[in-house]
Amino acid sequence: MKKIITLAVGVNLIVGVTLATSAAMVIGEYSAGKDNYAGLQAAGAVTTIVILFFLARVVLPLRVLGGVGYSMIAIGAFISALSPNLMGYALGFLLIVGFDKMFNVYMRTLRQRVIPPQDFGKTVGVITLLNNLSQPLAGLLVALLAAPLGIRQVILMLTVLTSVIGAGALWWFAKARSPFPTSIVEADREAGK
Repeated sequence: MKKIITLAVGVNLIVGVTLATSAAMVIGEYSAGKDNYAGLQAAGAVTTIVILFFLARVVLPLRVLGGVGYSMIAIGAFISALSPNLMGYALGFLLIVGFDKMFNVYMRTLRQRVIPPQDFGKTVGVITLLNNLSQPLAGLLVALLAAPLGIRQVILMLTVLTSVIGAGALWWFAKARSPFPTSIVEADREAGK
């Protein structure tokens, strides 16, 4: 359960900051029109559909699903924060929006494996509450810090935090599998996964 909540908090920080800043980045930072913003949102929907279609056709190990989803969201956030132009920002945005769905598939699958059926409803409610607290936190940080630091710096700050959360979770949960794992692959082999 700790793994589920920890990783979801990291992802939701990025989703929250993206939701809070995408219009300001496209229309304000890059001086693009509202048609560009609408196009970006439409491209995000198409990217989501493509990734979900891919996941329906291909079987990926759960670890790959979660690792790729989380990593691509973080990479997308770094690209969004550091891009000097709208095309780069759009690439980062599409990585975030698209791979958020891959990560959601990972989370839902993991929850079904970990939570006993008789406790599923009440447990998922609490997990969802804890997971989603990071989205309004990201929005609050944007509201408080965007003016003094700039939108890009806030995105970058939350992206670094998400990366630290992901790396910390990877280390913490690998260590929990084996007292002295030298690598994730070795820890999985020892655990029989």
